[in-house]
Amino acid sequence: MRHWWGRGTWGLVAVAIALTLISTHALAATTVVVTPSSPNGWVAQTDGTAGVNFVSGPAISPLGTGSLQFAVGSDGSSGAQLRNGVYAGRPLANLTALSYSTYTSQPGSGGQAPYLILNLDWDNNGSVDDLLFFEPVYQNSAYSANAGANVPNQCGSNPGCVIVGAWQTWDAAHGGWWSLNEGAGGPPLDTLSSYLLRHPGATIANGSSSGGLRVVAGFGAAAWNNFVGHADALTIDFNNDNQDVVTYDFEPQLVSTVTPTMTGIPGAGGAPTDADQCKNGGWRQFTNPTFRNQGACVSFTQHNNGRGNDDRRLGDDDNHQNGNAQNNNSNRGEQDDDHGNNRGRGNHRED
Repeated sequence: MRHWWGRGTWGLVAVAIALTLISTHALAATTVVVTPSSPNGWVAQTDGTAGVNFVSGPAISPLGTGSLQFAVGSDGSSGAQLRNGVYAGRPLANLTALSYSTYTSQPGSGGQAPYLILNLDWDNNGSVDDLLFFEPVYQNSAYSANAGANVPNQCGSNPGCVIVGAWQTWDAAHGGWWSLNEGAGGPPLDTLSSYLLRHPGATIANGSSSGGLRVVAGFGAAAWNNFVGHADALTIDFNNDNQDVVTYDFEPQLVSTVTPTMTGIPGAGGAPTDADQCKNGGWRQFTNPTFRNQGACVSFTQHNNGRGNDDRRLGDDDNHQNGNAQNNNSNRGEQDDDHGNNRGRGNHRED
């Protein structure tokens, strides 16, 4: 005898099991807050006039209140990057999620935004055999692609892809990448799956440097001159290895959760009464007066606290402003191959 509820009951059981599996996976997701004092596997490298800082904003950040800021400076051949070395040896074939958000404040001349690099080892000997580049400007599905690569359009009706003054999120796991060794400093593009058709055993490699997963700006000659941009909310998952989904939230190291005023009463705005209140991004909190950097803030406290240190110029502490990450200045000599294209990218040959 067949009961009317039999098939529906088993259907409900199947749905419940599926929802349990989905919720279990979702609960495995982890948000890791990265600050200058708690880098959680990330190391900064800067070159020439470029720098990378942890800052508040801009606008409403995708996660928390802050982000990474990349300022290339007057020499667009300079570059700045944040690198993570914890994924060395992980198979590229197991990478199931890789996304991040960008914000361009001051563009260069070729649609620039912070981009990603993966250092890859083809033969599992730990050395870097290739670099893959994910650049937002190439994600409109209009560029040439290698066999098997179906690059989706992530730019909608905007052919230039990058929007100045707005946060944008990019799906790098399914987007278009170009190879340093198999390309010409740009397209033709690959997806990760089409790249794996040629290099099925590729793994992420650190090589002799700080990390095989890199968030980068610059290294592209005049097209990057004076570029300022931001990155935040980088998500990565190697689901086939049963690893947790990790989202990195980049935040400035704040001194205090309250803002001092001239009278010492917590509140909005006000002025600093002690140099320590200026450090690690604290100088940004003050509105009366405002400061252009940490050095100007520190100088204000020394000039207005009775010490009479009038000889100190505003901005003397520029080299320590705004919570710099742990900086390991990269050797320009390591980046010895220039594959720059018509958008001014290249000069990244560094493992």
